[in-house]
Parts: sequence; structure tokens; C-alpha cells
Amino acid sequence: GNIQVTDPETIVSPIKTNVNAVTGNATHLSFLFPTLVVLVIMFVSVLGAATLVIREKSSKAYFRNFITPTSEFLFMFGLFLTNLILVVVQILILIGVSAYFLKDEIISTLGGAFLVLVIGACAFILLGMFIGYMFKNEETSTLGAIAAASLMLFFSNTILPIETLPESFRRVVDFNPFVLAEGAFKKIVLFGADLSVVAIP
Repeated sequence: GNIQVTDPETIVSPIKTNVNAVTGNATHLSFLFPTLVVLVIMFVSVLGAATLVIREKSSKAYFRNFITPTSEFLFMFGLFLTNLILVVVQILILIGVSAYFLKDEIISTLGGAFLVLVIGACAFILLGMFIGYMFKNEETSTLGAIAAASLMLFFSNTILPIETLPESFRRVVDFNPFVLAEGAFKKIVLFGADLSVVAIP
């Protein structure tokens, strides 16, 4: 008669637990999305920049451009700007498609995500231009661009966890542009982080 609790369900499991997901009701696509977007931007930026530089160098108008009083820096800046405009259009298309399919995860973080992707694209374009100026023909520059992009992809969390690498090598890999862009984009898209949180101190 002294027992106050008589409900069998309460006696069997007296402690109630509620499980709340860290990222809300996100699909698996939303976890893969940041990696795929940065991967596409990396390959297009590196390959596009290297190819445009080689095409410019092998053009019949190269000598005419070379003897003009215009500085070499202006031509390089023009190539960079051309690549950047092409990649920005691609980023806008990717974000537009993703905003249609992943409304909840993307819409609130559009500004920060776009800025991170543009900064990452700038780094990839500069790398592609460097590769293009290093090699003399289109085949070797394409091979060099694919090799550089593949190395950046291989030494990232996409294929192997960075934590498995030796400590001294991990410090170098932490400055991989692909790792930085993917990590920042993932923090913004999945966790809604602010730009001040993902910025490098």
C-alpha cells in the first residue's frame, strides 16, 4: 500500500531519455555536399587556369601582346579575373541548385558560404596559373594540374583521415587549400558557424 508508482512502464524504465541530433534533420547528402562542391571548384579552377595560361602562351597573338607597353602583371591579372568570373558563375549555379534541394541547410548561410568558396577558388586559380606558367605545352600542364589537385585531394579528410598522418607532416597538410576550404565550408553549412569562427587567426 505504500508504493506510490504502480505504472509498469515507469517501473521498467524509470529514466526517460531524449536524443537530439547535433545537425538537425540533415540528410546524408548534406554531409557530402560541402566536399563535393569544393572538389568540383578545385578541379575546375586548377585545370581551367592552367589551360588558359597555356593557350595564352601558345597563341599567335602572344608576341604582339608581349611587345606592347602593357605590363606582364596586367595580362596575368586579366587571366586571373577571367578564371574567377567563370568559377563565380559556377559557384552561383551550384549554390542555386543546392538551395533548391537543401533549403534549410543552405539558405541561412548563403553569404558566408559564397565568400569561403570564392576565397578557395582564388587560391586554386593562382595554383593553376603557377602550373600553367611552369610548363611549356598543354599536355604537361594538364598533367601537372591533375597531379596537384589529386595530391590536395589525397591529403585531405576525403580519402584518409588527417589524424593518421605523422605529426610533422600533418602540420603541412593543415595548410592544404582544399582542407581549409572544405573545413570552413563544412562548418558554415552544417553547423551554421560565423565567418569569424572559421577565419584563420
